[in-house]
Amino acid sequence: MSRKSLKHFGARSSWLAGIAVIVGLLAMSAGLSACGVDPPVASVNGTPVSASALSGALQAVTGNPGYSCILSKEAGVQLSGAGTRTYPISLVDDMIASLVVAHVINQAADTEGIHPSPGILSVVHEEVATSFSPSSPTAGQVCPVTGTQVLAGFPRSYQQMLVTQQADLESLVAREKHLAIGLGALKQDFAANPAAYSSSCFSLIVVSAKAEATKLRGEIASGASFASIANKDSLEASSTPNGGRYPCVVPAQALPGGVAKAVESLSVGQVSQPTGYKGDWILFKLDSRATPVFSDKLASVIRARLLSAKAVTNAAGTLERTLVKRARVEIDPRYGSWRGILGSSLVISPVGPPQRLVPNPKADLGTSPIG
Repeated sequence: MSRKSLKHFGARSSWLAGIAVIVGLLAMSAGLSACGVDPPVASVNGTPVSASALSGALQAVTGNPGYSCILSKEAGVQLSGAGTRTYPISLVDDMIASLVVAHVINQAADTEGIHPSPGILSVVHEEVATSFSPSSPTAGQVCPVTGTQVLAGFPRSYQQMLVTQQADLESLVAREKHLAIGLGALKQDFAANPAAYSSSCFSLIVVSAKAEATKLRGEIASGASFASIANKDSLEASSTPNGGRYPCVVPAQALPGGVAKAVESLSVGQVSQPTGYKGDWILFKLDSRATPVFSDKLASVIRARLLSAKAVTNAAGTLERTLVKRARVEIDPRYGSWRGILGSSLVISPVGPPQRLVPNPKADLGTSPIG
């Protein structure tokens, strides 16, 4: 019998995961700032994006070993230029774009009178930390650092910037979709759906046909051992040696919708109806469940679940694209020009001189010194 692994069902797709930012630095900004001059690298609806802001962002990232590892080794981002203390112009432009988007979101929130409470900011802090977590076990081996450690590795001011930006965007989307995501609403959802947020330990049997799953469920109902059947008939390779026992998870956080609902609906000791998942059929048996105490970390899971609905996810992307497209943005021409289309390179890097005019064609002209 061919065995397969469902060890990682895969987390819910989330628009929270895209919060990580790449940074670069304005040429000569350090020297100019020291002289009391802080020239803007861009402006957003008349509000400047300063060179010192860009410089501070670079220092935040380069001083964070965990995040630098993620960018360079997992994402393949080049963090240094050809010369000493230089950075690729592509990084500079990406960071300018990131800071512009942050300004756009913040301005929209201010216009709407949105000011997330300290309690919500604490919850969103947990969301942002989760967004920095390894995307897979393999990625976690390349850069063995948790999302919480990555976020904690930034200066407090940089953490606050990331958290506030995320909270503002979520609040804008929630207002547009008439979705309640305040602390009171999160507590109500927890009270109404405790099983969704409890640590659930379960066993499973995976087979290829619904009829087979139905037959096996009948045998278990007649007294057959779930563990014995799992060991003999289940296609799920990682759990069969343990009688189908699967690692304990929080359904709302770790399982896809249909699977999560199947597990949430069970009482301890109960076996589920056959549940379809990616062409296979699964029987779940709930072994134990531990309901947690409400906390910021739990609230971040609840909030993420409420925001993960497809309609809300689509609204978030549409809103962000609309805000960026409508913004009046100017970029210092030394660093490129503004495209204004989210999903592509927002800042187009400047084009260098023709190669025939370059004294040393092998020199890397696409770098920016930090002064």
